[in-house]
Amino acid sequence: MTSNLQYPKISIITPNFNGEKYIEETIKSILEQNYPNLEYIIIDGGSTDNSINIIKKYESKLAYWISESDSCMYEAIQKGFDRSTGQIMAWLNSDDMYHKKSLYTVAEIFSNLSHIKWITGCNTHYDDEGRTLSTKQSYEHSRYDMFLNPQKYIQQESTFWRRALWDSTGKKIDTSLKFAGDFELWIRFFRHAKLYRTSALIGGFRVRNCQISQTFMTSYISECKKVLKKEKTLMAYYDQCMLDEIVDLRLEVKSLNITIEKKNTIEASLHDILDYPESIVCDIRHKKFNLETNMSIEELKRKMSNKRQNMKDFLYFIKNKQKFYPDVIIDVGVANGTFELYDTFPKSQLILVEPIEEFSKCLNALQKKYDKVKVYPVAAGKSSTNMNIYVHDDLHGSSLYAEEEGDITNGQCRKISVKPLDDLCSRYIHSEARIILKIDVQGAELDVLEGSKRIMQNIDIIILEVSLHKFFLNGPEFYEIIEYMHKIGYVVYDIFGFLNRPLDEALAQVDIAFIKQDSSFRASKCFATPEQRKIMNKNCQDSNNTTVKMHQKDRERISFQAKFNNSFEQIEALKKKNKKYLVYGNASIGKMIKALIPENIIAFIDQKSDLISSNIKKGEVYSPKNIPNMNYDKIIISVLGRENEIEDFLVNELSISKEKIVWLIL
Repeated sequence: MTSNLQYPKISIITPNFNGEKYIEETIKSILEQNYPNLEYIIIDGGSTDNSINIIKKYESKLAYWISESDSCMYEAIQKGFDRSTGQIMAWLNSDDMYHKKSLYTVAEIFSNLSHIKWITGCNTHYDDEGRTLSTKQSYEHSRYDMFLNPQKYIQQESTFWRRALWDSTGKKIDTSLKFAGDFELWIRFFRHAKLYRTSALIGGFRVRNCQISQTFMTSYISECKKVLKKEKTLMAYYDQCMLDEIVDLRLEVKSLNITIEKKNTIEASLHDILDYPESIVCDIRHKKFNLETNMSIEELKRKMSNKRQNMKDFLYFIKNKQKFYPDVIIDVGVANGTFELYDTFPKSQLILVEPIEEFSKCLNALQKKYDKVKVYPVAAGKSSTNMNIYVHDDLHGSSLYAEEEGDITNGQCRKISVKPLDDLCSRYIHSEARIILKIDVQGAELDVLEGSKRIMQNIDIIILEVSLHKFFLNGPEFYEIIEYMHKIGYVVYDIFGFLNRPLDEALAQVDIAFIKQDSSFRASKCFATPEQRKIMNKNCQDSNNTTVKMHQKDRERISFQAKFNNSFEQIEALKKKNKKYLVYGNASIGKMIKALIPENIIAFIDQKSDLISSNIKKGEVYSPKNIPNMNYDKIIISVLGRENEIEDFLVNELSISKEKIVWLIL
């Protein structure tokens, strides 16, 4: 499987202290693999048993070894890694073992799958005698599992990583820890990369009496809790919110009253939040390690055609797929409430701006339902002032602008207070805040944006309800909104919420999500991943192969139909020129021409005919020698495949100009 592989250097560190009973098995499990680019380092902590003599037996095959006192196992491991130079890294304690040829497996996985930063293999347990007691697939892991399911351990003996990941996470193990140094390292790795698991056997843990991991389990758990507490303070706002949401969703799933439909919805949400990567499996047929993907061309087509119909769909997408959670939501034009916004992001600060007093009860209810809510009973606009608002009977269509239809729709006019969002929201916004601004103000969208210039640099997503018709006097239309947003540095990211007008069912308004031109959402310029490209290309090849394998009869039928259709189009074009034609050839194409443009056809010409006459009868078949006796504009050659031959005859034998000859071009 690895015959053409350029073997990356693998650095393995073995810490040891008085491990004479098992260290030789550990060393042999590494060296006897005969991996050609191995950097094996042993750091002994000043052993007083026979460990040193055993190490010396193999020192010619070691990159480095030393025996000196240290404070703990992790200090020894750190010493080893400080001296190491390999592209791939791991450590193996002096009582554990690797599986046969597992280093080749590790090398192949990292070489074939360049985007993967760290891996773990099947969990293996050996007994005191070195017998394999059990193997099982390792757990799926995400960063959140380290907090929620710490008992689902990552087997250190089966875990390898790239040096680039090690470097990006500080190039160190926390030597202040005595028992949970690996756990703390995994926590830091998860900040930068997903952990991929493989079904292959890599390494295993020896279960024996009086080992540190069993004797000091309570201390290990205590250190893990300490690590998690510290890590939670360092977590991004999004991760903190998602961690809490996972807990809430899992509790909800366990509810006795939950419906099957609701349970399936929650489990789908959990799947998207946890975002486990695909497993790495061996393709036995092709002798190669690949990602186990369930992706099919049907799934790709679903992804490409899956339209987000409404705001709820869009918000689910940015939260669970794009990993976005706003610190602040500014809702301008609240009415009864934009619940899809509030329920999708329940931990966000809500700033609700609504001037219509009839909605005050709804606003009060929202303040009671959600934790962080600030209500402003004003309209958002360019500057602080008082203005008239036209309050419609349905309330929701109320606007600072009169409608084109006039008084019949404008409703009651009343005076309200107007404030710019720059004044209302600045106290809630800081440089690191992530913000969604939703505007639904019936024609006054640009006024709201003009009053938001100071806070605009902090707004990540702007959702605007936009009209495609001039419903409001002086209100902007679709193209004007797009142009304005482009000028202030925002581009269209998604369109949803399509609404037709009942007048004629024409599209009346849509919701448009805008993001900054340099937004992280636009970081990738790719259309698909390499794996997705392979699936699409294979589908095209399969389609082409299917076409190539069609029966000859089917191909001829399709070809004939195409030619026939093309002939129809050309004959129709000749009709429009309003000319008088002779048709050379009286077979199927010639008769079709006559049927399609009978008024334009004078007669037929055929070499098999000997009819010569100056009295030309419409539709009769004459000899080519009779052409000089005939009054016509053009001669159409209807004998397909013999066009050159017939044209030469007409030009050379009958002295007819080429300009008078028409081919049916197929």
